[in-house]
Formats: sequence, C-alpha cells, structure tokens
Amino acid sequence: MTDKAKEGVWKWFSGEDAKYSAWGNGQPDNFNNNEHYASVRADGSWNDVNDSQLYRSILEIPLYLQPATTDKKVTLLSPPDSSFCFYQTSQLTWDSDKDADKYTVQIALDKKFTAPLLTTTITTTSIVIPDSLRKDFGRYYWRVRALKDSTYRSEWSPTRSISNTKWVISPINNNYYATTPQMNWNQAQNYAKGIGANLATIRSQKEVQWIDSTFNKGNFWIGFNDKKQEGKWEWISGDTSKFTNWNNGQPDNWTTIEQVAEILPNSQRWNDADETAQKVGLIELPVSNIQKLETTNLLEPPANSAEVIPYVNFSWSKTTNQTFFEMQYSKSSQFINPIGIITPETQTAVQLELNTTYHWKVRTI
Repeated sequence: MTDKAKEGVWKWFSGEDAKYSAWGNGQPDNFNNNEHYASVRADGSWNDVNDSQLYRSILEIPLYLQPATTDKKVTLLSPPDSSFCFYQTSQLTWDSDKDADKYTVQIALDKKFTAPLLTTTITTTSIVIPDSLRKDFGRYYWRVRALKDSTYRSEWSPTRSISNTKWVISPINNNYYATTPQMNWNQAQNYAKGIGANLATIRSQKEVQWIDSTFNKGNFWIGFNDKKQEGKWEWISGDTSKFTNWNNGQPDNWTTIEQVAEILPNSQRWNDADETAQKVGLIELPVSNIQKLETTNLLEPPANSAEVIPYVNFSWSKTTNQTFFEMQYSKSSQFINPIGIITPETQTAVQLELNTTYHWKVRTI
C-alpha cells in the first residue's frame, strides 16, 4: 500500500479498493515527509515507512493468475469484438462450461489488463457492465475464465472490446448525444470522430433548452468555430444552421486567440474561447449516420420461430458498403426500451428469457 502518487491517498498496488485499514495510533504520520509505504508491526497494526527501510515482504498471487488444469478456453458470445453500445446497459455473455461452477470476469481499459477495473467471480454466464465503470470513457476490454472448486478449468478467453459511451437520444431531433472527458477542443473533436460523431451542432432554442436541462447546465465545447477564417463561424459537422446563441458582447476574439465556441455554465449562452483550454466536449451522432438506406436481409432465426435454449444466434446478410451493423431486440413489437448491439460481424448470440416473445431487426451504420 502506498500514497506515493498523492500524499494521504493510500492505494493498493494491485488496484483493489483501499477500504479497509489497520493503522496504529497516530499513523500514518508521514514522518520527515518521506513515509509513503505501509508496513505491518508485530502487533498487527500498520505504520507508514520510507522506501529505504528493510523488511520481509508478504506476497499475494491473485486466484485469477493461477494456471489452469486444461488448455481449453471459454467461448464468448456477445457482444462481438469491437462493438459499440448505444444503450443504458451493456450485457456481456459467454457459453457455459459443463465442468465449471463459476466464472471469473475481468474488465480493463487496456488489452494487457495491467490494472483491471473489475475482477469478479460469479456463477452466471453473463454480467452487466456496472454503471460505476461506465462513468469512465474509452474502450473497455473483457475476458472470462471458468473454474470449479476454486481451481481454474480454462485459460483466459480471447479478449474482446466494447465502446460503452453513455448516449442520450434527443426528443427534438432523435440524434444521439454524449460527453467527453476534460480535454481541449481539438482533442474533443478527435474523440468524437473516433466514434463516428462530431462536437454538437445546435440549431434552435428548443435544442438549447433540452441540452441545458439534460446535461445539468454544464460548460461544454460545441462544434461552432471560425478557425478557417476569422469572423466566419461554421459548424464542424458541416451543418449549415444559422442559429446562434451568443452571450452579450460575444464573440470578441479576446487576445486574438478565441476561435472556438463553448456553452457557458448555468447560462445556455455561448462564448468564444481559446481552443487549448480544458473542457468537457458535448458530442452528437446524427441519426442519419445510423439509419443508412442500404438494407440487410435477416437470416436466422426465421420469423415466428421458437427456441428451447436460452442462447439464440441471430444472423443477417452482409452488405456492400457496411462498416457496422446495429441489431436491436425487444419484447415489444414497437421496440419500446430495446436492447441493442453494434458490431462489425453479421451475427451475434444473445441470452434471452425462456417462454417470452422477442422482436428483432438490424440496420447498417
């Protein structure tokens, strides 16, 4: 355990939460301002020490790092690799192993799983990505191992990834909206482009009010800019909307370096700003980017079919210019509260409730 990164914030090197502690009286005291590591005293209490002192060490090898008794691997089902999720929940599923009674699941922000965000062992063959993780940004990587009686029966499955940004659909224009981490204007636009979006375009007072109420009166980058020609403002999306909502006296190009627009906090009004400043970006994915005209033929299962197993494989035909497919399924024929998967593949396996009717459809992105 250490607080080397930030004084007073103690963390385990393993990445686990430091909720439990057993500090001795008056500890940690950071004596001489150089005690950033934890040691265990003879009475079992903890003391902070510097890194030049010599102690015997207690090593821990997590169960999930132990070798497997076989070389087989768990088969991951859904979502497919390199998927995008546009919905409030994202369920990870895998095939059951007849020789296992539990599964260890890991979710991380890097392919090497150097500091997993989640390592958990469960008895089911699916897990919903916890909402607490979905507050982070970027692409998630996940993998699964099977075990029985605390002995691993398989190696790690192949790693899959999923982009799990939280999107909100606007009732004004049906477009998808989300936010980025704190970053400069160009970084925020590049982040948006990486998932097929742009910094947001605002076309009306109704959109202003919806954004204000939905995103808690925040301070955001938007796509309006005059980077190409001073005083000639345009939307980075290419939209030709002439609507503006400048604050009084804006844009003023203060110190001649303000070439991009922001929404002022608690204001709804816009201000021109220095593009190197750090702010949250408001990004927009037009529904027209999702609802392409090219169609795809559904293959399996046939219409009005019945399945007697909980995992159903859905497949559809490949299209000429396809990049990604969005598959939706719902208990409602009107697709109220659908669950959706974005994938570059032409099939996906989904765990469904038995004795329940589902409706499904696919579109290209």
